[in-house]
Amino acid sequence: MNILMPVMIVAVIAIGLSTILFLTSQKKDSGISKNHKNRKSVINSATRKLSQDPHNVAALEALSNLYFEEHNWAKAMPLYKTIVDISSVHKEINIFESELRYGICAVNLADGETAVRELSQAKKIDPDSYEVNYYIGLAFFIGKKYDKAVPFLKKSRAINPGAQEVYEKTGLAMYYAKMYKEAIPYLKRGLDINPESKELLFCIAMSLTKTGNGERALKIFMHLRPDPNFGADACVAAGDLHMYRGSIDKAISDYLIGVKHEDAPTDTKVNLYYKLAQCFLKKSDLQNALNFLKKVQILHPNYKDVVMLIKRYEELNRNTALQIYLIGSSTDFLSLCRQIVSVYYKSGQVKVTGITQENNTVEIQTDIETDKWEDTVVFHFTRDTGSIGELFVREFHGAIKDCRAGKGVFITAGQFSDEAKKYTEVRPIDLLGKADLLKLLSRVGNSSFTM
Repeated sequence: MNILMPVMIVAVIAIGLSTILFLTSQKKDSGISKNHKNRKSVINSATRKLSQDPHNVAALEALSNLYFEEHNWAKAMPLYKTIVDISSVHKEINIFESELRYGICAVNLADGETAVRELSQAKKIDPDSYEVNYYIGLAFFIGKKYDKAVPFLKKSRAINPGAQEVYEKTGLAMYYAKMYKEAIPYLKRGLDINPESKELLFCIAMSLTKTGNGERALKIFMHLRPDPNFGADACVAAGDLHMYRGSIDKAISDYLIGVKHEDAPTDTKVNLYYKLAQCFLKKSDLQNALNFLKKVQILHPNYKDVVMLIKRYEELNRNTALQIYLIGSSTDFLSLCRQIVSVYYKSGQVKVTGITQENNTVEIQTDIETDKWEDTVVFHFTRDTGSIGELFVREFHGAIKDCRAGKGVFITAGQFSDEAKKYTEVRPIDLLGKADLLKLLSRVGNSSFTM
């Protein structure tokens, strides 16, 4: 008997709990069933009345309110449209509430034009309504009219400072309207409320960048790089900041992480490939630069100057000496210029008496002695690939006279304008464009150079 008593007590307790759970379940089921019956009754009653009178206000309101409360915007919106349309002959209609709800439905269905129109009518009735101002702001927001959205969202916050949802949209509207400084506190407050939002975090970082706080922004971008939605753009932004600081290898790392986001938009991929090409060009790595330029060309054949760059750097990739002349280090460029001077005259001795190097130019003063003549000759080299005008040739002529040289040789990787050529017709200056430069480089010999 003593052994059975605890077992019986446990059994009684279990039965009791099961009964309570059953009764609770029955009560819940009864509530759900009752609500279902009420919903079905409202729909049936309203449908029956509307079949007899499509403008039955009570039926329209009952059915539209039911769908509105269920967030069934697609079914509620046409009903509110009908209510608004007949409101002029049915004074019992609450026109403010109908216009407001019609507009809210339109906002949730991304019909910004209808939303603004209907909510503007509601605003005429109650200009200080939080919901009216908030949803007009949202209507402009979904229509990407961010500058128009901002004042309505700000007013809704002023009306109801405790409304949490308004901060995020206000901050985003300000950001997309390029009001970066003003956007930051709203975006931060929005992030406090919704800490999982990567969009808010990205917009904060971009706003910090735009307002000169790149150091703080960079940490956020690097944190966002793996994100599937904002990671690719974060990689672009981080890479740009590293490029601005001259950290090319770090920029390359950022951009390479970006291209791993296979679902990134095509425009973003094109941008990443182009920036990677620019980085590798700065490192004089032509092969990798060409690889990424060709990736750009596949996705966007006419993007910026890609066609010209591919043509140019394919030529450089085949000609080491030309690489050095155009993109080699300053030291290598000067060394090449000296070698060109040494082979310019096939016979004769060359003595370098002066060198001036600035930016992308080198000027070498020489004394040349051959079997037939001797004279001072000034060589001017420029890496410019465009057209050299008369003004630059005039300046060179002045330099020749200043050092009392008998002759000048102007060498460019580009070409000379007709005016520049005409100027030298009666002056002791030789103008050598790209074709002549290539001949000189072939005489120097590609085998003499490494990159």
